[in-house]
Amino acid sequence: MKKNVCFFALALLLLIPFVFSKVEIKGLINDYSNILSASEKSEIESVLKSIYDSKKAEYAVVIIDSLEGQDIDSYAWNLAEDNLGDTEKNNGLLLLIAINDRQYKFETGRGLEPDLPDILLGRIGREYLTPNFREDNYGKGILEASKAIQSILIGDTESEYYVNNEPEVNYFPLIVMFIIIFFIILSAVFSAKHPSSKNKKRNDTDYLVAGYVLGSILGGGKGRGGFGGFSGGGFGGFSGGGSFGGGGARGGWGPHY
Repeated sequence: MKKNVCFFALALLLLIPFVFSKVEIKGLINDYSNILSASEKSEIESVLKSIYDSKKAEYAVVIIDSLEGQDIDSYAWNLAEDNLGDTEKNNGLLLLIAINDRQYKFETGRGLEPDLPDILLGRIGREYLTPNFREDNYGKGILEASKAIQSILIGDTESEYYVNNEPEVNYFPLIVMFIIIFFIILSAVFSAKHPSSKNKKRNDTDYLVAGYVLGSILGGGKGRGGFGGFSGGGFGGFSGGGSFGGGGARGGWGPHY
């Protein structure tokens, strides 16, 4: 009986580090979900280390199973703040991926925000992360997104992964605007041919509703897009301590994205 109790106690002691393991930035790639193969890690690490050596940014990837009910923005900020990026340059960049929640978040250091604005990171996520993650190609998605970030930081506009900062054109508001204008004109013509106080009252209401709808479409809310030693290459470790202002972009690959 005593032997069984001792064995059980020893087993609990061995399990404690796994039960209470803390998610933190320990290197370039922090794969707590073990979804990346050795070759994928090597490829991604090569790009991340190249970015680090260029002194343009301290960029790290953290992959977890679940956010455990937490908001991904807060989770990413808490991971990155004072842990990633140069203390003077504030050039940290974190890509947090929550597999079971099917969400990702780029968290940008204050010093990187001019080079990697939210709209640009949002586009990188939509072009490289979302489509690959939907096919369970996590390694490929992270690699391509990282190459896109690298090409932007070093100014390699000839790279096939380069993404420019030109605003995407959304024609939907324009189409809706022309439809509303068309019906307003049509209503005005009808009223001119058939004048009456009833028509005038109805038309005034139509104009107010049309103006409200148009204003809501054109002026709607803005969306947002919307980590030491390491092996293989002598990575010396992050300086740790950069400041993050909550900039970046988040997205996902679930049915509602």
